[in-house]
Parts: sequence; C-alpha cells; structure tokens
Amino acid sequence: MRKGPGVKDAKLQRLTKAQLVKELELYQYREALFEATGRIAHIGYFEWNYEYDRLEFCSEEYARIFNMSINEVMESQDSWEKMILHIHPEDREQYAKIDNSLPDSKSLDVEYRIIRKDGKIRQVREISIIVTDEAGKMSGAFGIYQDITDHKKHELDLEYRDALTQ
Repeated sequence: MRKGPGVKDAKLQRLTKAQLVKELELYQYREALFEATGRIAHIGYFEWNYEYDRLEFCSEEYARIFNMSINEVMESQDSWEKMILHIHPEDREQYAKIDNSLPDSKSLDVEYRIIRKDGKIRQVREISIIVTDEAGKMSGAFGIYQDITDHKKHELDLEYRDALTQ
C-alpha cells in the first residue's frame, strides 16, 4: 500500500501530548547534534534570497566564521553590495564572475578569502545549489560555508616539506 503525503501528518495528529513532547525533544536533539557537527568541521550553512539579493538565514557557525553574531551577519549581508565587501578585494572579481554564471551551472563550488570583523583573513569554501521558481528564474540558494584556512596552511606546510626533501 502506497503512503500519501498526509500519512505522517495524520500520525502526528494521533500522538498523545507525551509522545509529541518526545518527538519535539528528538527533533531538538538532532538539530543540536547537526549544529555541533558544523562547529567541529567549521561548516556553517545559509540561505540566500535572489529576489531581494540578501542573506535570508544563516547558522551560528556561518556567523562564527565571520567572527560575528547572527544578527551582525544578517545586517552586514542584507544586500549583494554589502555581502561582497566581506570577500577579499583580490577575490571579488573572480567571485562575481562565478556568481554571474550561476543561472547556467545551477551550483557553486568555490574557494576564496574573506575578511572577518576582526580584520583577519580566512580562506573559505562555499558550496551551494540554486533554487528556481516555476518559471525557471533563480529565486534562492542553499549552501554550506567552510573555513578551510587551517587545511590550506597544512597543505602548504606539506608542500614546503616535500620541496625541501627533493
């Protein structure tokens, strides 16, 4: 027997209050686990709104990568013009070219440098997918943002050591 989209909803409607509380606690636990995993791996997530060209949502870790609170990030990325200012000046043109190609590619996987609130430069990797409306027009993007600075430093150290031993 095939289950329709409302089957789970009907199941939730039949739950007792105690069962509903347990479901909510499980959901909150999983959300906390997901957030902790992001902190461990230095991966934040975000949602961008192309209709208004602004950040719609971001996780705690996304904000932490910029050394800001979520509110500070939301205010500092409430337009394309403000968001691009966080990208290192030498990487902005490259990022803009890649962003302009999104309607064709439907996804983004790029590394670049950002300037944090404290002035420190960090290397990040952004991977996102584009969401379109019914007409095929870009409406938003969902993605992850990873601070890869330490990884890049480690790569350079290994390359340097290899060069010394040759």
